Amino acid sequence: MTIPASTTLTSRVSWLSVRNIAPVELTAYSLTLFAYAFLFAKPAQSLFDAWWNDPNSGHGLLLAPLAIWFAYKSGFVAQPKPQRALGIGLLMLAVASRYASDLVRMIKVPVFH
Repeated sequence: MTIPASTTLTSRVSWLSVRNIAPVELTAYSLTLFAYAFLFAKPAQSLFDAWWNDPNSGHGLLLAPLAIWFAYKSGFVAQPKPQRALGIGLLMLAVASRYASDLVRMIKVPVFH
């Protein structure tokens, strides 16, 4: 996808301006960000540790730069529309899978030698 020459970076990301967000929405975004960081800090730390220390998993370090590059290349939607049902569903799935992973880790499975 090519970006027209008349499109500037500021016009592409003007919808990201914090000044245009209502205080209630800004609070909701902040709480969501805090909850996400709280829930996924430990898995993210262990994943980064595995990527950094395990030679078989080192390619995981390329995921973040590639994701940023692909997002930049695809561009922003000019008039984004909220998809609340999809967002709530994804958050519920993420929280459920996070807690399920802790429950599975707590189950002691006998190891036969």
